[in-house]
Amino acid sequence: MKLAIIARRASANTKDLIRASEEASIGCTVYEAKEIFVDTGTLESSDFFDHDVYLFRGYSRSYHQAQALAQYLRANGKIVIDEVLATNFIPSKLHEALVYTRNGIAHPRTLSIRQIEALGNVELSFPIVVKDVDSQRGRGVRLCRSKEELVEEIRSYGDSIILQEFMKMDSDIRVLCIGDTVLSAVKRHVVDGDFRSNVSLGAAVETYEMTEQVRELALKAHKALGYDISGVDIGFASGGKPFVIETNITPEWQGFQKATGLDVAAEIVKYVHERVSHARS
Repeated sequence: MKLAIIARRASANTKDLIRASEEASIGCTVYEAKEIFVDTGTLESSDFFDHDVYLFRGYSRSYHQAQALAQYLRANGKIVIDEVLATNFIPSKLHEALVYTRNGIAHPRTLSIRQIEALGNVELSFPIVVKDVDSQRGRGVRLCRSKEELVEEIRSYGDSIILQEFMKMDSDIRVLCIGDTVLSAVKRHVVDGDFRSNVSLGAAVETYEMTEQVRELALKAHKALGYDISGVDIGFASGGKPFVIETNITPEWQGFQKATGLDVAAEIVKYVHERVSHARS
């Protein structure tokens, strides 16, 4: 089996995947998205095409190229992970919220308002969360504390933001899902002086013992979005009822791994091997 990893070579997660592949005696090659050269006349005879599985991770700045490649590879019998990239993936927090709504998954009230005049038709409580529709790792997420601030956000960025109900929390839960399995979970504490709990922003992380309710909710969100690998963020409303904050495709795992002691890359490589074995059987 030959594995292609589309990711940043310098990433700690990529280095984990290379090590786990070597330990499993799986040949792997890392390609950075910006380095992939495409010639439709020679693509199928290129070294890039000579792999069984393509694991897409580092493509946020080259999304359309990655999606086009993923669709072409899948149509030619290659295994693509996450496969949703080759089918119906939409990098949009609005899409995500609509999927939750369609599947009856509890999540914060979400609005897409592109015209300032529309504010007169809805009741809003402040502060309110403003997110870039393609935000990742807590970036592009901020609070608006007044209608005046929100008007300015909509005037400047109305075509590329969503609004979400603000749920004050001291921490949230990150659940890692691979395939049909919930691997484990950690509790992430909100960064001092902030309202976000992303490890990339410096949040403290500790192990967390999931209830069955949290486990089922995370897996339901993961499957509803069709992801192979995801990090599902869970919060708790007043009364303790869990809800999904968001579900992250290609999640980072360094903080998660340190807290749980699990070898996440080894679990991903195991999943890749199972996908190949199933395809060949």
